[in-house]
Amino acid sequence: MAFTDRLHNRGSVSTGYDIDQSATFDSTRNQWIERTIPYNSGRGNDSYRKATFSLWLKRGNLATDRFFLGGSNSARYWAVKFNSSNKLEIYTHSGISGYNGTSPITTRQFLDASAWYHLVFRWDTTLSTAGDRFRLYVNGEEEDTWETAPNIDQNAEGEFTTLSNIVHAFGGQNGYYNSTGSNFDGQIAEINYLANTSAGPDEFGKTDTDGQWVPIDTSSVSSQAAADSYRIDFGATDSSNPYNDTTSANQDFSNASSSGAPRIGTDTPTNNFMTWNPLTGHYNDTDSYLAGANHVLQGQNGAYQLRMGTIGINPNYTSAKWYWEYLNTSNIHSSTNEYSVGVATETRWMDIHNSGSQTDFINGDGLARYLSTYNSGGNGTGANTVWGCMVDCSGSNPVITLYRNGSSVYTYTYSAWSSRSWDEFLFPSGAAYGSGSELVINSGGGYVQEFTVDSSNTDANGYGSFEYAPPSGALALCTKNLASDGGGY
Repeated sequence: MAFTDRLHNRGSVSTGYDIDQSATFDSTRNQWIERTIPYNSGRGNDSYRKATFSLWLKRGNLATDRFFLGGSNSARYWAVKFNSSNKLEIYTHSGISGYNGTSPITTRQFLDASAWYHLVFRWDTTLSTAGDRFRLYVNGEEEDTWETAPNIDQNAEGEFTTLSNIVHAFGGQNGYYNSTGSNFDGQIAEINYLANTSAGPDEFGKTDTDGQWVPIDTSSVSSQAAADSYRIDFGATDSSNPYNDTTSANQDFSNASSSGAPRIGTDTPTNNFMTWNPLTGHYNDTDSYLAGANHVLQGQNGAYQLRMGTIGINPNYTSAKWYWEYLNTSNIHSSTNEYSVGVATETRWMDIHNSGSQTDFINGDGLARYLSTYNSGGNGTGANTVWGCMVDCSGSNPVITLYRNGSSVYTYTYSAWSSRSWDEFLFPSGAAYGSGSELVINSGGGYVQEFTVDSSNTDANGYGSFEYAPPSGALALCTKNLASDGGGY
């Protein structure tokens, strides 16, 4: 079982500057935002040879083409994606003059769906050294090994750099071919585009005293660049217009998806929230059964889909209470759509075939509750029931409490914990069985259409947004809370 627990880009806590909001793009809905940058003869912006894109993103499902940045002009277009090998690929259309039909592809794979990555794409085709005409930076470091190396002619002009009624798109392939089924799945925050400008990563981030690459305030960066530049902070400046340009250039973007706009949340590079981890699984499940930026776990016939969360808790190092929510999108029936929720450890899953009554799954260190147990006695659990789960670490043994629509329905004390001779983490976990079943997780930071949080309940520290008020003193699983209350993974 793979965990990506100690990477430097999992979400910083104390940076001196906070990114407050992000957008969640759901690939099943082909969501994107776009803007047509108009031609301006006074600036000659159809002949630029320099450009810089900076953005933070957090991946959703893996191992499939996912476009998140693109530009186009009629039949000529370019795009940036994670390809099916989880490598970054900068697609260039063969008709773009000077780009030789080359698609630079990284050697590096981007497999950490628990992390926020900072990417800077930098073009300057005026440079004499061919290898400097396009540069990519990941978390402040230049990418210097390529599966397919960049190949750009000196002084080339193309859709990467020039502006002549060019459509810029985020979350999709480009302004003409967005509804392809290959649009981005994940979250994007803090976009900066510098027109006719070549800028390095230090304009957008810095290395802190812990060696982490963290964001800095970029509110003045785009404003000082060419008039065609823009900055999108997803509503942190103006909540009523989350896709608007925050600079005076007013290069405002708009939602271009016909199936719903990307949802705005508070899962960001400076406060990273828990989602389903695609690198965890059990039996014959696959990553293809995750959707909605890793918030949606989809069931299938004949196999249980199981996942753990990206953040775990060690009760030995925290005395806090930790809380998150689930939603089952279909009715719960023991023979068709089945669900379980609870916690699991690094090394032991709950065994959903262990109990003849299929009520409690307590096997070794796996602790979960089968939800169909509440279908009896008039307590049916229909579609869109919200389940809360709290792990209370204030005593010598952690106590797990399950809530249905805000009311406590089950409590389990892990009495064996205090006698353990080694440390291990408890991770949020869940399972869905049956075609059409979906178990949606909400740790408070990001949202998808399947689980629209209509309330504004925060945790005890004011973080997150939950459908039901968390129990008194309970905290969301996010990096700011882990920094203040410990025990995180």
